[in-house]
Amino acid sequence: MQELNLPDINLNIRKHATDSHESDVFDIIRKKWVTLTPEEHVRQCFIHFMINTLSFPTTHISIEQAFKFENGKPQRADIVSYNSNGKPMILIECKASSIKITNDIFTQATRYNAVIKAKYIIVTNGLSHYLLSTDNFVDYKFETKIPHYI
Repeated sequence: MQELNLPDINLNIRKHATDSHESDVFDIIRKKWVTLTPEEHVRQCFIHFMINTLSFPTTHISIEQAFKFENGKPQRADIVSYNSNGKPMILIECKASSIKITNDIFTQATRYNAVIKAKYIIVTNGLSHYLLSTDNFVDYKFETKIPHYI
């Protein structure tokens, strides 16, 4: 896997049970082994960054948070973190490091956040991280510092 622009961590990785060409990574939030895809690598490294650097408790992080749009179409947010009051604090959209961050990805994240209603959105490919904040879930502004857990 490509080196990311995140603090070094030691992910718990093993060979995939049914395919020796693939690997699994242990997800400390879901407490299970998942296939180590390039996007999953970014997600797992970002989760560890949130826990080890930003002091997010594992109990306040949700992975592949399911939700539905008004039209009933189901979706999944990569990561949603909750504040100490149980309200969504940050919605994080992860992409593989080979994926360029484009306006379409920001549109996807803000569309998801119209339902989730988190104060912050992070879009990351593990190499570049973009932070947006909102007060009304319609207008967003870029920020420079990812907030610590509150």
